[in-house]
Amino acid sequence: MCKEKKEDNVVKRYQALKRKPQTKAQARKNMMIYLRNVAGFKMDYFKGMTYDDIRPIFKKKFNSNVAFLLKTKEKMDAEDNRALKRIMPNDDDNVYIEATPLALKVPVVDYKIYTENNKPYYKIKRADG
Repeated sequence: MCKEKKEDNVVKRYQALKRKPQTKAQARKNMMIYLRNVAGFKMDYFKGMTYDDIRPIFKKKFNSNVAFLLKTKEKMDAEDNRALKRIMPNDDDNVYIEATPLALKVPVVDYKIYTENNKPYYKIKRADG
């Protein structure tokens, strides 16, 4: 009972921390790490800069990255739509393409294992011949 209560308190404390807004120092650190990882900045570049100095750089790089991702997503959606239009059959014409199976299921009746040069080989006997 005591352990469960203790775990509840730990969980509640963690959730309370998650609800707290970030401090400027934490936000500055997160922006610096983002700019280092995404935009290729060196950490030395940010030495002596305040949150207000880093924020415009971060905003510019972040917005350009988001715009690129949105443009890429729209382009991919357009390609998917074109591909679907090519694949979708027209309901008016009843023409069907015969599909060739990529793999055939062969009925195996029996198999025999024999070794040659210490390597096992399988001799498979099929039902159709």
